[in-house]
Amino acid sequence: MKQRLVRNFGQPKPEGYRKALRVMQLAAKFGRPILTLIDTPGAYPGIDAEERGQGEAIARNLREMARLRVPVIVTVTGEGGSGGALAIAVGDRVNILENSFYSVISPEGLRFDHLARFDESGNRRRGHEDYGERFERAGHRGRNRAGAGRRRAHRS
Repeated sequence: MKQRLVRNFGQPKPEGYRKALRVMQLAAKFGRPILTLIDTPGAYPGIDAEERGQGEAIARNLREMARLRVPVIVTVTGEGGSGGALAIAVGDRVNILENSFYSVISPEGLRFDHLARFDESGNRRRGHEDYGERFERAGHRGRNRAGAGRRRAHRS
């Protein structure tokens, strides 16, 4: 547990993303392929990380990794959760080991979403409505072929 605390439970901070990008750009400069191993639940969620530009570091990694001229091979060995994993997992080939997962939303987020919609017995909570129901009630019925949204006229 001490080691996990020291390593932030495998959650990189902005400085870690910037360092990874520098090393990847150095490898690209010398024409070396890049191999990344992913096992992180996501980016470090602390306020201090956000103050130091967590979102900007992740976005820059996404852009710069897509521009690299050398082969990038990504292997997810454990958890690959959220944009924090995606920021070091943009590659030409993505491999995922058998019992690994690669997800935009973390499992904790999925569990929270489930708890927010249902009570302990699995019944929907009163007063809570699904996003789709709200969307339909607002008059949105999907998109037509031209891509413009259709709205149903509300009559009083």
